[in-house]
Amino acid sequence: MGDLTTIEAQNLDALAQDLGTGGKSSSRVIMDELKINYDTEDDNDNTLTPGDMFIKEGGKGNTDYFYTKNVTFRPLWQVHQYSIYDPQENKMSCRSIMIENFREEAKDTQGTFKCGKPSSKEMKDFTKEQREKYKNIKNTRQLRGLLTCTATNVRGETKEYKDFPILIKLNGQNNYQMDANNKLFAPFESQFLNHIPNGTHLWNFNISLTTERRKNALKKSYYVYAYEPDFGNPLAVKKEHYDTVMMIKDLIASENAEIEAEYYQAVRAKSYDAEATDTLDKMHKSLDADYEDVA
Repeated sequence: MGDLTTIEAQNLDALAQDLGTGGKSSSRVIMDELKINYDTEDDNDNTLTPGDMFIKEGGKGNTDYFYTKNVTFRPLWQVHQYSIYDPQENKMSCRSIMIENFREEAKDTQGTFKCGKPSSKEMKDFTKEQREKYKNIKNTRQLRGLLTCTATNVRGETKEYKDFPILIKLNGQNNYQMDANNKLFAPFESQFLNHIPNGTHLWNFNISLTTERRKNALKKSYYVYAYEPDFGNPLAVKKEHYDTVMMIKDLIASENAEIEAEYYQAVRAKSYDAEATDTLDKMHKSLDADYEDVA
Protein backbone atom coordinates (compact mmCIF):
# COMPACT_ATOMS: atom_id res chain seq x y z
CA MET A 1 0.00 0.00 0.00
CA GLY A 2 2.73 2.45 -0.75
CA ASP A 3 5.77 3.78 1.03
CA LEU A 4 6.15 3.69 4.82
CA THR A 5 6.01 7.47 4.96
CA THR A 6 4.38 8.83 8.11
CA ILE A 7 1.28 10.87 7.31
CA GLU A 8 1.37 14.53 8.32
CA ALA A 9 -0.49 15.21 11.59
CA GLN A 10 -2.69 17.94 10.11
CA ASN A 11 -3.90 15.58 7.38
CA LEU A 12 -4.83 12.99 10.01
CA ASP A 13 -6.68 15.57 12.12
CA ALA A 14 -8.69 16.61 9.07
CA LEU A 15 -9.49 12.99 8.27
CA ALA A 16 -10.48 12.28 11.88
CA GLN A 17 -12.86 15.23 11.84
CA ASP A 18 -14.33 14.02 8.57
CA LEU A 19 -14.77 10.45 9.80
CA GLY A 20 -15.77 11.15 13.39
CA THR A 21 -13.02 8.90 14.78
CA GLY A 22 -11.55 11.15 17.47
CA GLY A 23 -11.29 10.00 21.06
CA LYS A 24 -14.37 11.94 22.10
CA SER A 25 -16.65 11.63 19.74
CA SER A 26 -25.40 -4.15 -5.69
CA SER A 27 -21.97 -5.52 -5.87
CA ARG A 28 -20.87 -4.39 -2.47
CA VAL A 29 -17.38 -5.03 -1.11
CA ILE A 30 -17.61 -7.25 1.97
CA MET A 31 -14.77 -7.09 4.48
CA ASP A 32 -13.55 -10.27 6.14
CA GLU A 33 -14.94 -10.59 9.65
CA LEU A 34 -13.77 -11.58 13.13
CA LYS A 35 -16.44 -13.56 15.00
CA ILE A 36 -16.86 -15.48 18.26
CA ASN A 37 -17.41 -19.23 17.93
CA TYR A 38 -20.36 -20.77 19.80
CA ASP A 39 -20.20 -24.29 18.34
CA THR A 40 -18.65 -27.39 19.93
CA GLU A 41 -18.03 -28.99 16.54
CA ASP A 42 -18.14 -28.06 12.86
CA ASP A 43 -20.18 -29.67 10.05
CA ASN A 44 -17.55 -32.42 9.73
CA ASP A 45 -17.64 -33.29 13.47
CA ASN A 46 -14.30 -31.62 14.18
CA THR A 47 -14.07 -30.40 17.79
CA LEU A 48 -14.31 -26.65 18.32
CA THR A 49 -13.91 -24.53 21.45
CA PRO A 50 -16.75 -22.14 22.28
CA GLY A 51 -15.41 -18.68 23.04
CA ASP A 52 -12.55 -18.88 20.56
CA MET A 53 -12.46 -16.22 17.88
CA PHE A 54 -12.25 -17.06 14.20
CA ILE A 55 -11.52 -15.13 11.02
CA LYS A 56 -14.31 -15.47 8.48
CA GLU A 57 -12.59 -14.94 5.14
CA GLY A 58 -13.92 -15.00 1.60
CA GLY A 59 -17.66 -14.70 2.20
CA LYS A 60 -20.19 -17.52 2.56
CA GLY A 61 -18.40 -20.07 0.41
CA ASN A 62 -15.36 -20.51 2.63
CA THR A 63 -15.72 -22.44 5.90
CA ASP A 64 -12.04 -23.25 6.46
CA TYR A 65 -11.81 -20.92 9.41
CA PHE A 66 -8.73 -20.20 11.49
CA TYR A 67 -9.30 -19.95 15.25
CA THR A 68 -7.47 -18.08 17.98
CA LYS A 69 -7.90 -17.10 21.64
CA ASN A 70 -6.44 -13.60 21.41
CA VAL A 71 -5.67 -11.04 18.74
CA THR A 72 -4.12 -7.62 18.46
CA PHE A 73 -6.61 -5.21 16.95
CA ARG A 74 -5.86 -1.69 15.73
CA PRO A 75 -9.19 0.11 15.23
CA LEU A 76 -9.44 2.55 12.35
CA TRP A 77 -13.13 3.36 12.21
CA GLN A 78 -16.39 2.77 14.05
CA VAL A 79 -19.98 3.30 12.90
CA HIS A 80 -23.48 2.31 14.00
CA GLN A 81 -26.15 0.69 11.85
CA TYR A 82 -29.77 -0.35 12.43
CA SER A 83 -31.25 -3.40 10.75
CA ILE A 84 -34.12 -5.88 10.72
CA TYR A 85 -33.40 -9.49 9.83
CA ASP A 86 -36.08 -11.57 8.11
CA PRO A 87 -35.46 -15.25 9.04
CA GLN A 88 -37.93 -16.54 6.44
CA GLU A 89 -36.17 -14.73 3.59
CA ASN A 90 -32.76 -15.19 5.25
CA LYS A 91 -31.83 -11.58 4.57
CA MET A 92 -32.07 -8.08 5.97
CA SER A 93 -35.53 -6.65 5.32
CA CYS A 94 -34.40 -3.19 6.37
CA ARG A 95 -31.07 -1.50 7.06
CA SER A 96 -30.05 2.04 7.78
CA ILE A 97 -27.09 4.05 6.60
CA MET A 98 -24.02 3.72 8.79
CA ILE A 99 -23.74 6.72 11.09
CA GLU A 100 -20.77 8.04 13.09
CA ASN A 101 -22.88 9.14 16.06
CA PHE A 102 -26.51 9.22 17.15
CA ARG A 103 -26.96 12.89 16.28
CA GLU A 104 -27.08 11.84 12.63
CA GLU A 105 -30.30 10.79 10.93
CA ALA A 106 -30.14 7.08 10.21
CA LYS A 107 -32.16 6.95 6.98
CA ASP A 108 -33.20 3.41 6.08
CA THR A 109 -34.36 1.35 3.12
CA GLN A 110 -38.05 1.47 4.11
CA GLY A 111 -38.19 5.27 4.00
CA THR A 112 -38.05 5.83 7.77
CA PHE A 113 -35.26 6.33 10.29
CA LYS A 114 -33.51 3.67 12.40
CA CYS A 115 -35.71 1.02 10.73
CA GLY A 116 -38.67 2.51 12.60
CA LYS A 117 -37.21 2.24 16.11
CA PRO A 118 -38.35 5.02 18.48
CA SER A 119 -35.77 6.96 20.47
CA SER A 120 -34.63 5.73 23.89
CA LYS A 121 -36.43 8.69 25.42
CA GLU A 122 -39.68 7.67 23.73
CA MET A 123 -39.30 4.00 24.69
CA LYS A 124 -38.52 4.79 28.31
CA ASP A 125 -42.20 4.78 29.28
CA PHE A 126 -43.27 2.00 26.90
CA THR A 127 -45.01 -1.07 28.26
CA LYS A 128 -43.47 -4.50 27.76
CA GLU A 129 -45.97 -5.17 24.97
CA GLN A 130 -45.06 -1.92 23.21
CA ARG A 131 -41.33 -2.70 23.43
CA GLU A 132 -41.96 -6.16 22.03
CA LYS A 133 -42.97 -4.63 18.68
CA TYR A 134 -39.45 -3.32 18.15
CA LYS A 135 -37.41 -6.26 19.43
CA ASN A 136 -36.31 -7.30 15.94
CA ILE A 137 -34.72 -3.92 15.22
CA LYS A 138 -31.03 -4.30 16.02
CA ASN A 139 -28.37 -1.67 16.53
CA THR A 140 -24.90 -2.89 15.59
CA ARG A 141 -21.62 -1.16 16.33
CA GLN A 142 -19.20 -1.91 13.48
CA LEU A 143 -15.48 -1.72 14.13
CA ARG A 144 -13.10 -1.79 11.18
CA GLY A 145 -9.37 -2.03 11.62
CA LEU A 146 -6.26 -4.17 11.39
CA LEU A 147 -5.87 -7.59 12.95
CA THR A 148 -2.62 -9.32 13.91
CA CYS A 149 -2.53 -12.85 15.33
CA THR A 150 -1.53 -16.47 14.84
CA ALA A 151 -4.54 -18.71 14.21
CA THR A 152 -5.07 -22.45 13.66
CA ASN A 153 -7.66 -24.39 11.67
CA VAL A 154 -9.20 -27.77 12.60
CA ARG A 155 -6.41 -29.61 10.75
CA GLY A 156 -3.78 -28.01 12.95
CA GLU A 157 -2.45 -25.71 10.21
CA THR A 158 -1.39 -22.28 11.40
CA LYS A 159 -1.76 -18.96 9.66
CA GLU A 160 -0.13 -15.63 10.44
CA TYR A 161 -2.22 -12.49 10.10
CA LYS A 162 -0.36 -9.18 10.10
CA ASP A 163 -2.24 -5.86 9.84
CA PHE A 164 -5.08 -7.76 8.16
CA PRO A 165 -8.14 -5.57 7.37
CA ILE A 166 -11.05 -6.88 9.43
CA LEU A 167 -14.62 -6.07 10.45
CA ILE A 168 -15.97 -6.72 13.96
CA LYS A 169 -19.72 -6.45 14.53
CA LEU A 170 -20.78 -5.79 18.11
CA ASN A 171 -24.35 -6.95 18.78
CA GLY A 172 -26.36 -7.57 21.93
CA GLN A 173 -24.26 -7.84 25.07
CA ASN A 174 -21.15 -7.06 23.06
CA ASN A 175 -22.62 -3.69 22.17
CA TYR A 176 -24.53 -2.63 25.29
CA GLN A 177 -24.75 -4.03 28.82
CA MET A 178 -26.38 -3.09 32.12
CA ASP A 179 -24.11 -2.23 35.04
CA ALA A 180 -24.73 -2.96 38.75
CA ASN A 181 -26.89 0.16 38.99
CA ASN A 182 -29.04 -0.97 36.07
CA LYS A 183 -27.53 1.70 33.84
CA LEU A 184 -26.81 1.03 30.17
CA PHE A 185 -23.19 1.24 29.02
CA ALA A 186 -21.12 0.28 25.97
CA PRO A 187 -18.06 -1.90 26.79
CA PHE A 188 -16.05 -0.67 23.79
CA GLU A 189 -16.56 2.90 24.94
CA SER A 190 -15.97 2.28 28.64
CA GLN A 191 -12.89 0.09 28.11
CA PHE A 192 -11.31 1.98 25.21
CA LEU A 193 -12.89 5.06 23.62
CA ASN A 194 -13.41 6.97 26.86
CA HIS A 195 -9.73 6.63 27.77
CA ILE A 196 -8.07 7.74 24.53
CA PRO A 197 -5.54 10.47 25.45
CA ASN A 198 -6.27 13.99 24.26
CA GLY A 199 -4.66 14.86 20.96
CA THR A 200 -4.76 11.28 19.69
CA HIS A 201 -7.30 9.13 17.86
CA LEU A 202 -8.47 5.54 18.07
CA TRP A 203 -6.13 4.50 15.24
CA ASN A 204 -3.07 5.46 17.32
CA PHE A 205 -3.37 2.43 19.62
CA ASN A 206 -3.45 -1.33 19.56
CA ILE A 207 -5.93 -3.31 21.63
CA SER A 208 -5.35 -6.79 23.01
CA LEU A 209 -8.65 -8.52 22.28
CA THR A 210 -9.85 -11.65 24.10
CA THR A 211 -13.26 -13.07 25.10
CA GLU A 212 -14.93 -13.61 28.46
CA ARG A 213 -17.60 -16.18 29.31
CA ARG A 214 -20.80 -14.93 30.96
CA LYS A 215 -24.17 -16.44 31.87
CA ASN A 216 -27.57 -14.86 31.45
CA ALA A 217 -30.55 -15.13 33.80
CA LEU A 218 -31.44 -18.51 32.27
CA LYS A 219 -27.90 -19.79 32.99
CA LYS A 220 -27.11 -19.92 29.30
CA SER A 221 -23.51 -19.12 28.43
CA TYR A 222 -22.51 -16.34 26.10
CA TYR A 223 -19.24 -14.58 25.32
CA VAL A 224 -18.22 -10.95 25.17
CA TYR A 225 -15.09 -9.26 23.91
CA ALA A 226 -12.66 -7.85 26.47
CA TYR A 227 -10.44 -4.92 25.48
CA GLU A 228 -7.01 -4.13 26.88
CA PRO A 229 -5.67 -1.01 25.14
CA ASP A 230 -1.96 -0.29 24.90
CA PHE A 231 -2.01 3.45 25.55
CA GLY A 232 1.66 3.37 26.58
CA ASN A 233 2.85 2.82 23.02
CA PRO A 234 1.20 5.28 20.59
CA LEU A 235 1.44 4.23 16.95
CA ALA A 236 2.22 6.41 13.97
CA VAL A 237 -0.09 6.32 10.96
CA LYS A 238 1.91 5.42 7.88
CA LYS A 239 0.99 5.41 4.23
CA GLU A 240 -0.34 1.85 4.21
CA HIS A 241 -2.60 2.60 7.21
CA TYR A 242 -3.91 5.77 5.60
CA ASP A 243 -4.66 3.85 2.41
CA THR A 244 -6.67 1.31 4.42
CA VAL A 245 -8.67 4.07 6.10
CA MET A 246 -9.48 5.59 2.71
CA MET A 247 -10.53 2.17 1.41
CA ILE A 248 -12.90 1.82 4.38
CA LYS A 249 -14.22 5.33 3.79
CA ASP A 250 -15.06 4.51 0.17
CA LEU A 251 -16.66 1.20 1.15
CA ILE A 252 -18.97 2.84 3.69
CA ALA A 253 -19.79 5.78 1.41
CA SER A 254 -20.76 3.35 -1.37
CA GLU A 255 -23.11 1.32 0.84
CA ASN A 256 -24.63 4.45 2.36
CA ALA A 257 -25.31 5.87 -1.11
CA GLU A 258 -27.12 2.66 -2.05
CA ILE A 259 -29.23 2.77 1.11
CA GLU A 260 -30.05 6.47 0.68
CA ALA A 261 -31.27 5.78 -2.85
CA GLU A 262 -33.65 3.14 -1.47
CA TYR A 263 -34.73 5.56 1.27
CA TYR A 264 -35.78 8.28 -1.21
CA GLN A 265 -37.44 5.70 -3.46
CA ALA A 266 -39.51 4.46 -0.49
CA VAL A 267 -40.38 8.03 0.53
CA ARG A 268 -41.59 8.80 -2.99
CA ALA A 269 -43.65 5.61 -3.03
CA LYS A 270 -45.29 6.54 0.28
CA SER A 271 -46.01 10.04 -1.00
CA TYR A 272 -47.59 8.60 -4.15
CA ASP A 273 -49.73 6.19 -2.11
CA ALA A 274 -50.85 9.03 0.17
CA GLU A 275 -51.79 11.22 -2.80
CA ALA A 276 -53.65 8.34 -4.45
CA THR A 277 -55.56 7.61 -1.24
CA ASP A 278 -56.44 11.28 -0.82
CA THR A 279 -57.69 11.47 -4.42
CA LEU A 280 -59.85 8.36 -3.95
CA ASP A 281 -61.29 9.75 -0.73
CA LYS A 282 -62.24 12.98 -2.50
CA MET A 283 -63.82 11.02 -5.38
CA HIS A 284 -65.86 8.92 -2.95
CA LYS A 285 -67.05 12.00 -1.09
CA SER A 286 -68.01 13.63 -4.39
CA LEU A 287 -69.91 10.52 -5.51
CA ASP A 288 -71.66 10.31 -2.14
CA ALA A 289 -72.72 13.95 -2.47
CA ASP A 290 -74.02 13.34 -6.01
CA TYR A 291 -75.94 10.30 -4.78
CA GLU A 292 -77.53 12.33 -1.97
CA ASP A 293 -78.59 15.05 -4.48
CA VAL A 294 -80.19 12.45 -6.71
CA ALA A 295 -81.87 10.74 -3.81
